[in-house]
Amino acid sequence: MASSLRTDPAFLRTCVLYEVFKLNTFSQGFANFCSTFGNDIMHNREFEFWHRRFYDGNHDLGLEISSQNAIDHELERAKNGQILRSDPSRSEKKAKHLEFITSPLCKDPEFVRSCVLYEVFSLKDSTQGYKDFCDALGNESMGVREFDFWWNRFYNGDHDLCLDMTAAVTLGRQIYNKLHQNKLLVL
Repeated sequence: MASSLRTDPAFLRTCVLYEVFKLNTFSQGFANFCSTFGNDIMHNREFEFWHRRFYDGNHDLGLEISSQNAIDHELERAKNGQILRSDPSRSEKKAKHLEFITSPLCKDPEFVRSCVLYEVFSLKDSTQGYKDFCDALGNESMGVREFDFWWNRFYNGDHDLCLDMTAAVTLGRQIYNKLHQNKLLVL
């Protein structure tokens, strides 16, 4: 894994948010996160802070936290204001899932690609990765071919999330047309 991603707060928070979109409890999400990145990337309390914040509907990845004390203060304030259920009911999960898959983030290319990259880092095969991805973000976020494109790209070490795929398609179309014009392409 690229070491720069292990220190990129926005990417790590995206992974926490993805765990929330997967409807994982704090403890499930933290276990998955640590299994993927190791135990030294994000402390338990920081993960809990982001998990709670994202679950409550605040999906702002850019918040800067001044200190561990600020995290502790926010967590205490949240716990005093509400009791989080460790196991939400089935209807609560369905409502939360509907809220998540209709989020504008599910259409944001960088967020969606970050989720694919997290699936690659989780060492799943692409079929299981796509199933988990669709369970979390819905089938509309990315088709299987596009998922496979990004999966293979990330799996082979290219972690650039910002590739403009239209340029690649245009180049492919130009090559096809040139070969077809010169009768080098037999269909």
